[in-house]
Amino acid sequence: RDEVAPVTIMDDADVDDWPRGTDVTMRLVRAITEACRAEPALNAWYDGANETRRLLERVDIGVAAHTEDGLFVPVMRDVAERDQADIRRGLDAMKADVKAREIPLDELKDPTITLSNFGVFGAGRHAALIVIPPQVAIVALSQVIGLGPTETLIALLFGAVPTASSAYTLARQLGGDAPLMAAIVTVQTGLAFLTLPLTMALAQRFLG
Repeated sequence: RDEVAPVTIMDDADVDDWPRGTDVTMRLVRAITEACRAEPALNAWYDGANETRRLLERVDIGVAAHTEDGLFVPVMRDVAERDQADIRRGLDAMKADVKAREIPLDELKDPTITLSNFGVFGAGRHAALIVIPPQVAIVALSQVIGLGPTETLIALLFGAVPTASSAYTLARQLGGDAPLMAAIVTVQTGLAFLTLPLTMALAQRFLG
């Protein structure tokens, strides 16, 4: 932190199209691998003492594993050249070794980029994580939140209801165009007799 200014970029991703039962960790591992191919500067080591950066060909992802005794980061080697099944088997074996405190020290060394998951703490959607030198980047997942058919239908209905009648009162009190707001409320309420049943019918058809 004394040599490089920390920068955090946060975003939300729409994963509604992911199939049910998707292995989220494997999807993230694949995404990081493709990101490193597209932008090699992510997969690099920085030497602050000599002010040099070395781009690395092999992608070795450190995968943070939370335990009662603290955080361990076993390293998945050369993930770009391995298939998903092989990576999953290796990760499961490493997590078992971490839990049993039998993981070799070499498997905790020299990641080129790290994947973390602070969602296990059950609080917050965003966090500013610390990059451990000589790495230059860390990627983190908070939570994957999905809506079932009922919740989705409720959200659609809230989006389809007309403007609240209180909008007219607020327009009058705040000096707005009250007649225009009254007309909008009237038109939207009238149309709602058609749009709400149509919205429910379409939602039930596509949501089951």
